[in-house]
Amino acid sequence: MSEESINMAVKENEIQAEDWVFSNLSELLDNWFDRFNERFFENALKTPVISFEKTRINSLGHFVIGRNAFGLKWNINVNSMYVVGLVSQGDCLREGHKLLQWREPALFGPLIFWAYFGDILGIKL
Repeated sequence: MSEESINMAVKENEIQAEDWVFSNLSELLDNWFDRFNERFFENALKTPVISFEKTRINSLGHFVIGRNAFGLKWNINVNSMYVVGLVSQGDCLREGHKLLQWREPALFGPLIFWAYFGDILGIKL
């Protein structure tokens, strides 16, 4: 089984887990990742695994370089301390930008992100 297919299976499980508190947020972040990937990268980015673990107080989230504790690649961790705050549109946009910037920083500038997705959600620069 390839790493991409494993991550897709994890994604499906996260979305379908009705008894998991992060299921809806996971689906929301996965959908935004898919939109960014299609719009800016022509679907060239690998499917990430989105996790929700408590981390440093000054971080909304981070990308795990290499493999995570379960041996999965392309792990984006969202700090579970701030999950309630991530439901606001502005925080989701900032977090999405932060999480995607590790992929192709030279190709994906902050202004492109804010101009495109800020306009879609009605958030002005």
